[in-house]
Amino acid sequence: MGSNEDAGCWIIAVIAPEHLDAVRERLRSIDLADITVSHALGFDRDGGQAISYRGIGATMPKARVRLEVGCSRERVESVVAAIRTTTARNTGGATQDSGAIVTVLPVDHRSAALAAHKRPPTGTFRPVTPT
Repeated sequence: MGSNEDAGCWIIAVIAPEHLDAVRERLRSIDLADITVSHALGFDRDGGQAISYRGIGATMPKARVRLEVGCSRERVESVVAAIRTTTARNTGGATQDSGAIVTVLPVDHRSAALAAHKRPPTGTFRPVTPT
């Protein structure tokens, strides 16, 4: 991996859908507007949502939202804190964890750019021509 100037972090958070607007606004307030949002399904400590379909019991995964954010290493703590504090629940004056999952992955910008869209260095790629 390169020096700290070359490195950043990729933050992946899985949150409840009802927190999406608040988290997006909170990230905007700290000048971080570029996020990727996708739908996800998952099971939590409760094991999912119990349903009955035609008399047969089943457990369905709960709907979740997956956020992906790229940022510099200097901003990681503030971004993670913004997500955690925004998704925390206030119950009777006590703050309770909402079950949001936040993962931070280190990224080397040079390898990320190469993997994303740049061609491999000369001499390492030889196209196959039909004979």
